[in-house]
Amino acid sequence: MWLAGSTLFLICSVIPKLHGFQTRVWEIFEMDITLLPPWSVLRTYALSETSCRLLGSSPDLLINLACYKDNECLLVNSNLSLVRSAQTPGWVCLESRVCISSTGVAVTKGFQEADAVCPANFRRVCTSDGMRSLPLASLAHPKATKCQRPFTMTSYGCVFLNLKPYTPCEARRLCLLYGGDLASPATPNDVKALLNYVQTDIGTQYQIWIGLFRWNGNWEYIRNGRDPGTFGQGDWGPDEPDNGPGEFCGRVIFHQGQMIVGDRACTFASQSLCEIHI
Repeated sequence: MWLAGSTLFLICSVIPKLHGFQTRVWEIFEMDITLLPPWSVLRTYALSETSCRLLGSSPDLLINLACYKDNECLLVNSNLSLVRSAQTPGWVCLESRVCISSTGVAVTKGFQEADAVCPANFRRVCTSDGMRSLPLASLAHPKATKCQRPFTMTSYGCVFLNLKPYTPCEARRLCLLYGGDLASPATPNDVKALLNYVQTDIGTQYQIWIGLFRWNGNWEYIRNGRDPGTFGQGDWGPDEPDNGPGEFCGRVIFHQGQMIVGDRACTFASQSLCEIHI
């Protein structure tokens, strides 16, 4: 389906500025476009693959992927590991091998900047899969290789529920010390499994931090960079996220008779859920 309003806006506002775009090196990237969350894709009209690539190079757009087919251009900023697969037939996809910094500048692999949410222990680093929030060297502990204490295997996965209240930044630091990280469901089905596990096995009395943070206005899971969706859609519960002041951190809570994913100020201390992947 063509998004006519978005198409008109993009053509009118971006094309006149193409002379100012930063030089991008685009390379063929095989991917399954059906894996892209609908809310993360900007669909527009392009005369050719070259035109699509030029639109994706605009400094006004945070784009690292461009796909073209029959005058349809998809522009996306995605973690490459989430969509890397056999190429969807008929489409040509390219990736620009860049990350987008907090200032909206295209940067290359190895670039680092302050982590705006948890600056004391983490940095935002440009990796081959995009910008990731990685621990400082002092927190680079070996990852656990088997599910053992304090972790236990559950219907969701191998997890450790920390009942002592911590801020999400401190909770993540402790997860790393145990060889894991804050729970970051990789798919919508994983989110359902997580919510069911919390409600069934843990209870509804806790507010539990998970590995979901908002950087530069964009929500993403720390393990894979997955976008949880827009307001009230995707992984979010009703009326979430409300993106209030300082609410850059995601949690699982009981609301209106069900477990949901919502946001909360990162200064709040609560329970947390660590996980390891074996």
